[in-house]
This record gives sequence, C-alpha cells and structure tokens, in this order.
Amino acid sequence: MKPLLRNIILISSLSTFIDGYNLLVITPVLRTPGFFATNAITLSITASSAIIGNFLGALLLGNLSDRLGRKYMFLWDIVFFIIFGIVGIFSTSLLMLVVSRFFLGIGIGGDYPISSTMVSEFSPQSGRGRNVALLGFGWTMGFAVSMIFGVLLSSYGAQSWRYMLVPPVIFSAVVIIMRNSFYESEIWKSVVKGKKSAGKIRALFSPALIRATMFIAGFWFLFDVVQYGILVYAPSVMAGLGFTGHEQPVYASLFIAVAELIGVSAGIYLIGTIGRKTLLIAGFVGISIAMFMAVFHYSALFSILVIMLFGISAGIGPGIMEFVLPPENFPAEVRGTGAGFGNTMSRLGAAVGVLIQPIIIAAYGTSPVFIGYSFVAIIAIVVVAKLGTETAHSELPSTVIN
Repeated sequence: MKPLLRNIILISSLSTFIDGYNLLVITPVLRTPGFFATNAITLSITASSAIIGNFLGALLLGNLSDRLGRKYMFLWDIVFFIIFGIVGIFSTSLLMLVVSRFFLGIGIGGDYPISSTMVSEFSPQSGRGRNVALLGFGWTMGFAVSMIFGVLLSSYGAQSWRYMLVPPVIFSAVVIIMRNSFYESEIWKSVVKGKKSAGKIRALFSPALIRATMFIAGFWFLFDVVQYGILVYAPSVMAGLGFTGHEQPVYASLFIAVAELIGVSAGIYLIGTIGRKTLLIAGFVGISIAMFMAVFHYSALFSILVIMLFGISAGIGPGIMEFVLPPENFPAEVRGTGAGFGNTMSRLGAAVGVLIQPIIIAAYGTSPVFIGYSFVAIIAIVVVAKLGTETAHSELPSTVIN
C-alpha cells in the first residue's frame, strides 16, 4: 500500500472514529446523574439533535465536495467538530447543548460522504472494498470507546458528562493537522473539476441513477431506524432484555459495540471474496432474527446471544456497506452528492427510530419495538435483493453526466 493511501485510510478512519464517538456518547451522557433535567420530549430532542444536524450536513457538504473539491471539504468539515464540541462541553443550559450538537451533527454528516469518497477514489479496484470498509471499523471503535469513557467517567461527579465530550475535540485537533498534508483526488481534478454537471442533485433521480439512489437511500434508511433506535436508547432496550440497574445497560451497550467490531472485522475479511450484496443481505437476515429473538428473553445467556447476533450482523453487513457502497454506485460528478443523499436519508431513519421509540416503549413496552425492527430488516432484505447491484469487481463509475 502506498504511503499516501495508507495515510488517507488512517486519517479517514480516525474521522469516522470521532463520528461514532460523537453520535453515541449521548447514551452515557443522558444517564449521568448531574445532567440537565429532561422529560420524554426534551430527552428525544437531545438524543436526536446531532442526528438531525447530520441529516442536513450530509447532503450539503457532500454536494460541496463535488463542486469545490474533496480535499477542501475534507479539511473544513472537521472544524465543526472542534468549535461545536467545545461549545457542548461548556454548555450552561440544555438548549445550548442541543444547539451545539445540532451543528456538530452537520460536520459529522459531511464526514461520511467525504471520507468514503476520498478513500474509494485513491484506492485500486482490487483493495477498494477492504480499504473503505475500514471506515466502518473506525466508526464502531468510536462507538465502543464512547461507552468505555461513559463508564469510566460517570463517577466523577455532577459534571462528568462534560468530561465525556472532551476526547473527540482533542482527536479532531490532531486529525485536522494531519489532513492538511493531503493531495486532491486525481479523479476529481480530471473528471469533475469545472464541469457544470458537478453536484447536480437532480441527476440522482435521472433514469440512469434512480435505481442506485433508491438502493443506497433505502437500505441505509432502514438500517439506521434499527441501529440508532437500539444504540441511542440502549439502557431502555437493554432493560427489555433483562439488564437492569444503572450500569448494566451501559455495559450491555459496550458488549454490542464489541460484537459489532467482530462483525466489521469479519466483513472486512470477507468483502473481497463473498461480495457486497451477499454480506449486506446476510447482515439484515441476522438483524431480523436477533430482533425477533429479543421478544423472548429466557435468561441472561439468551439475551447475550441476542446482543451478539445483532452486533455481529450489523457489523458484517450494513455497518461497513454504508461506507463502501455509496461511492461505488455514483459517478464521479455526483459521488459526494449521492453518498450525502444516502446519508441524509439514513439520518431521517435514525430520527424516526430515536423520536418514536421512547413513545412506543412508554406505552407498550419493548416487545412491539423488537417485532417492528425485525420487519424493518425484512423490508431491507427485499430492497437489497431487488435494487442492489454487485460492485465488487467493478471500477468506480466515472462517466460524464449529460
């Protein structure tokens, strides 16, 4: 692997690590005894604020990466992490924290399409899948570390939630320095730069691209309905599986993260041989089975098996394909825009899960949620089977859009 490509993969993976940490650290933050008082409504708003910002940032910054260049936006999206991360740490009210996390989410949303596009455009066809899939490993590691810091820092008094928000700011400062040494993508310079077709959103809905757009937006939307519903409200979900008390649900969330890391690692190993569609379908099959099993928590061991199956399935399939498939399904002029649109739709799914789930649990308990998620995964299987195309042995599409 060339040093430039290795550095791009490393720094992009560090960026998705920060993404995963920033998005999921809200889980232990909301359980900190000294955190601002919340009710059901403010809890949902706080939990979803970064996701809503993510919704806007993905399409906006992904589109700008097509128009202005990959490197340019690669540098500037992480500025959001630093500025609004600091604002979040020193928030004096719940409203201030919600606003800071909304703008933080805009930067996170932009990082998904920009990082995956950069790595895919610098990678040779033979190793592209594994290279981009490493971004999924970085994201899942960030999720795991946010749970670890949540456990370690929760005993440091009423302000411990602020300490949980410090690490990503430090990591972001390091990453922005490292990113400054990058070169612009040759594909963007030779195929996209100066083209009027660059970043045209309506091109995503042209006859040539509508199937790819529906495929990426569809599976990603459905995955995030389940993924964020489970992870953001892990304590209440874990309670439904029989894990009670203050710390047990957080430990169970960490266990999910470890299981996802196992799944991601397996997916990275298999992606070059099994293919994208097969892994994606296998992941959703496992998620559907795990969610159905979750309704019947016979014992602690049974619940652990459910968590393992869910985590491994999420990691081995959609957890890495949400990074790998968007750049492989859109031509160069709208690659960032297409990946950003897919991410935007996924955050709409995440918002659905995060906003609606606490209402359902409060009224009916966790069983209807698990059954619903099982059916969501089945719908995702149909979407992948009907709309997905195998891109494992294809070059990146770089045709000019008329």
